[in-house]
Amino acid sequence: IEDKVLGTYLNLCNSVNYTKWHTYCDFFNMLVGSDEKAHYPGEYINLRKNCKKFSIYAIRGEVSFRDQCKGIIFWISPDFAAKIINKFRLRKFEKSL
Repeated sequence: IEDKVLGTYLNLCNSVNYTKWHTYCDFFNMLVGSDEKAHYPGEYINLRKNCKKFSIYAIRGEVSFRDQCKGIIFWISPDFAAKIINKFRLRKFEKSL
């Protein structure tokens, strides 16, 4: 019973951390895509750090191959990943005036 509970707990922790990674990267993409990183330097640095830190949960988790690839690219360079994702985004972010 202990092994089953521990396995379920670890899967739950990995799922929660993957969700955190995805949320951090969504906000990071939005910040980069709207060209607002100069207006929010603290948030930019924090999101960039967390996108890289939590990307391991996308790489080794039970997620789609596409998200695993995104995790690898975010682990290598969050800025490069955000530029690629925003380049191919169908609905572009508006830049502030």
